[in-house]
Amino acid sequence: MIQAKSITATKIDVKDLVAFGATIGGFHITEDSLYSGVKNSADNTTRGIYMDTKGQLAIGDKANYLKYYKDQNGEYQLAISAKSISFGVSGSSDPDPEEPEEGNNLVDVINGIQNDINKVRQEVTTSLSIESSRGNIFKNDSQAMVLTAVIYHGTERITSITRLKTVFGSSTVSVRWSMQKFNETSFTVISANDSRIGSDGFTFSLTPDDIENKVTLKCEFILNSLIKASDQITVIDVTDAYSVVLTSETYTFIGGTSGAEAGQTCSTEAAAYCGQNQCSKVSVNRSAIVCPAGISATVTNNNTSLAKITFKTTAIISSACEATIPIVVDGMTFYKKFSFAVAKAGATGPKGDQGVAGKDGKDGATTYFHVKYSAVSNPTSSSQIGETPNTYIGTYVDFISEDSNDPKKYKWYRFQGLQGKQGEKGIPGENGANGETSYLHIKYSDDGGKTFTSKNGETMGAYIGTCADFEVDDPTTVKSYSWARIRGDQGPQGLQGVQGEQGKQGIQGEPGKDGKTTYFHIKYSSVANPTASSQMSEIADTYIGTYADFTEADSTDPKKYTWHRLEGIQGEQGKQGIQGSTGADGKTSYLHIKYSNDAGKTFTGNEGEDSGEYIGTCVDFNKNDPTTVTAYKWSKMKGEVGATGAAGKDGIVISITGSNGFTFKNSRGSTALTAHVFKGGVEQDITDGGICGSLGTIRWYVGTSTTAKATARSITITADDITNIGSYICQLE
Repeated sequence: MIQAKSITATKIDVKDLVAFGATIGGFHITEDSLYSGVKNSADNTTRGIYMDTKGQLAIGDKANYLKYYKDQNGEYQLAISAKSISFGVSGSSDPDPEEPEEGNNLVDVINGIQNDINKVRQEVTTSLSIESSRGNIFKNDSQAMVLTAVIYHGTERITSITRLKTVFGSSTVSVRWSMQKFNETSFTVISANDSRIGSDGFTFSLTPDDIENKVTLKCEFILNSLIKASDQITVIDVTDAYSVVLTSETYTFIGGTSGAEAGQTCSTEAAAYCGQNQCSKVSVNRSAIVCPAGISATVTNNNTSLAKITFKTTAIISSACEATIPIVVDGMTFYKKFSFAVAKAGATGPKGDQGVAGKDGKDGATTYFHVKYSAVSNPTSSSQIGETPNTYIGTYVDFISEDSNDPKKYKWYRFQGLQGKQGEKGIPGENGANGETSYLHIKYSDDGGKTFTSKNGETMGAYIGTCADFEVDDPTTVKSYSWARIRGDQGPQGLQGVQGEQGKQGIQGEPGKDGKTTYFHIKYSSVANPTASSQMSEIADTYIGTYADFTEADSTDPKKYTWHRLEGIQGEQGKQGIQGSTGADGKTSYLHIKYSNDAGKTFTGNEGEDSGEYIGTCVDFNKNDPTTVTAYKWSKMKGEVGATGAAGKDGIVISITGSNGFTFKNSRGSTALTAHVFKGGVEQDITDGGICGSLGTIRWYVGTSTTAKATARSITITADDITNIGSYICQLE
């Protein structure tokens, strides 16, 4: 063991050296470290070398160093700093392993890697997509929608400018919006300071005020002043179509031989719908209603959801006529027609020769119509029938004014429809308005509706009053009812004669007045309310206009027509339905009409468009009319004038009533069509099978078909049976 402060020797062989605190070759030795000069820690920035038993190593100075050290958090870090760093490789292929080739500079290597990354970025697919918070349709000025630009770089979804800059590094990036309005031919760039653009440029807020019909928004991703990706979306602003309806569109006044007397009234109510929603306000200006001569109009419940128009005869009305009602809804005016008809009594013929006195006749009697209701289909006791409307209705006619309490005297029908089978669950619709049940009320009067008969109008009288509303109880005022005469005045007592032989044929009566032929006119238009003849045509279009009068030629005045939308507005796209089986190719059928005066050998003037004595019809799948007469099926419209016949028997009249009217709204609903036969003004009994006593059988036909659809008193049709307009014909055969 050698202990010395200083040892000087050329060579010393040492097996085990403990030299803490010694300096050997310029290196200081401590118990846990070895360092040169004053570099006594890994953090010392003096040029030199430091290492210790903890594994820390520091070589170099403040600017150029290689350091592996333990930081303040106890984590080991490797730090390298140099103005230039090169890496070289030596091996068996090196010609001089002791002197390896000079390596690549580290900065050059890093720049090369960055260039490779940029090349990869260029090869990754970049796209842009615009997503909407509310689809691409504004319906009835609904709330705003937010459009969001989404940039896809490879599989990454980018929705912020911060992330976009991170992905594309030092490149200059931005998002630009532009707009093309309706009828414009190019896009206009929107300023980045526009308040509708979000703070980072990725969102755009759009309101209905920004759109007139439609607008197209385009978004572009700009990279280094070049368009890298873009997308566009078209937004449409639509409004539901308006429809205006009258609760009734026709009324027949009961009159004498000269026509309907002054003082008779009838009414209708106007309602409007926007799509399937009923409008809350309907306005009708009384002074703007165009009434025919002898009829006046008043308006009540104006500016509500159901405005009531009441018409009153102010003079004798002798022929059919119509009124035009302007109805204002949300600032738009719709014109509706209300038609009046007159049921006249036949004129008294000349007095015939006095016949041989006959046997005493039976006392004349007045017929009475009785109505009762029941909850059961065939009531058997008086306790099961009553005056309040119920599931079943019973009626009969006799010569006694008092109602019978015997259920067997009544003929019973179902008044309320049966519950149908449960249908498949449909798509949930929007909340609708509260529904109401309508009720028909009947009262009687002997003075034209000034006062009720006895029993508060329940006793049969000369006049019948009807009222339809949404209240179960009968109205108590006579003004609430529409009155019609149902019983004539008592005639004078005839002379009593002795039964004799049949008298000679009476003198021929004077010929009656010529009957009038009604004509149904149809026009089409591309606008909802045409104002000029140039806006109407014979070719089917978006809107259809119709009216009926006694003039053969079509009017060129658009106001004479009642206009309805024939084609619906394009609705919002529904969800994808379940794939159905492949169907046959669908075709649209067209009805063509031409006229002829020689039973279809040649057309009338104007290529068969001028009216003639024969009408030809053709249904095919071609829009244009066939140009050959053989393509049409011909029927005679107007017969030859026949010789004056002998006095006829009691006239037979057939009328049709509909349980739910004759109009289907929004392609749904049903109505029961019921035939009524009157002989000499008296309604005849008809069985459910359509048998009307000795007069014949009721048969129903559809359109021009010659094959009966049904033989019955009533038939039920649904909206599915009708395409736009359907014609149902009832015949007594």
